[in-house]
Amino acid sequence: LLDTTVPFASYENNTVTWNLIEIGPYETVTIAYRVEAQQAGRFVNSVEVDPRSIDGPVVQPVYANSVIDVGVVEECETTSCTGWQPPNWDFEYVGYPAELNCEKLT
Repeated sequence: LLDTTVPFASYENNTVTWNLIEIGPYETVTIAYRVEAQQAGRFVNSVEVDPRSIDGPVVQPVYANSVIDVGVVEECETTSCTGWQPPNWDFEYVGYPAELNCEKLT
């Protein structure tokens, strides 16, 4: 982890935890972060959103994964790999259908 737009609560064993306390109903927060791949290979970013409310209903966690394949350095030019295109993120939704939106959680 090189940097992040939102300060994190902890960073242990390759797990970053953010505690976003002041999010209202139907609000969203975007956390942009930057990492560096130390080697070629497939990297998976797994996310668990565990919403909790002091006085509201209990909501089950929501999960998503993104996958990126990093090529070998020798295959790349000085600025990018030839033929590079944005990755197919292979998002995997667990617990809710992929078309779920905030309105359906209430």
